[in-house]
Amino acid sequence: MAKRNGIIKALIQIGLILVVLALIFFSLNSVLPGFIDVLANGQQSDVQEYLNSFHDFSGYAIGFLLQFIQIITIALPSVPIQVAVGVIFGTWRGFLVCYLGYVSA
Repeated sequence: MAKRNGIIKALIQIGLILVVLALIFFSLNSVLPGFIDVLANGQQSDVQEYLNSFHDFSGYAIGFLLQFIQIITIALPSVPIQVAVGVIFGTWRGFLVCYLGYVSA
């Protein structure tokens, strides 16, 4: 009986993790259309162009959000995001955006 309860708990946890990952995927795809395709391509220059298409404060917010999501889910690759944010916003501002995303997670 205890073994069966353990299996049921494990299946529920796996199901919840899959639901959370699906919600993150669909919400990220609705907020940032085309970004999943850019990440699937794996080219840092494509990530940089995509983030560079946002202007002013929204670029910082998106960099922060992507770093935050990357830390929580580990579903997004961190290096292209961090390098692109650093190239677009400069070394110290890019570091600050990534660091704040990391610390807030």
